[in-house]
Amino acid sequence: QGQLVAAFKLTSHGRMNTYLSAILSRVEASECRRVELKATGKAINKLVSVAEVVKRRRPGLHQVTEIGSLRNLDHYEPTEEGLKPVKHEKSISFMKVTLWKVEPPGEERDKPGYQPPL
Repeated sequence: QGQLVAAFKLTSHGRMNTYLSAILSRVEASECRRVELKATGKAINKLVSVAEVVKRRRPGLHQVTEIGSLRNLDHYEPTEEGLKPVKHEKSISFMKVTLWKVEPPGEERDKPGYQPPL
């Protein structure tokens, strides 16, 4: 349908100003209809801050937020004989924020994380 999507993966090490300038330039691009921001773990705080600043600087954006967790299973094989393999499972939180320049389709608006423009 001609919807160009710009996707950004935020990390806890990235600088907020760098993310803001890159995201705002994509939001301002006429062909871009939505921007997806993704983060896991400690970077979620930065994602929330960046999304709020973008929404304030560019009024009229619709927001859809999704949260969840990913299970990560590590399997270690012993290097010495007689030792048993070790399995370690951990859960990692993630957040995805989609900012729409146009009103999102119905299934997106019906999600619990939908927020109309400011």
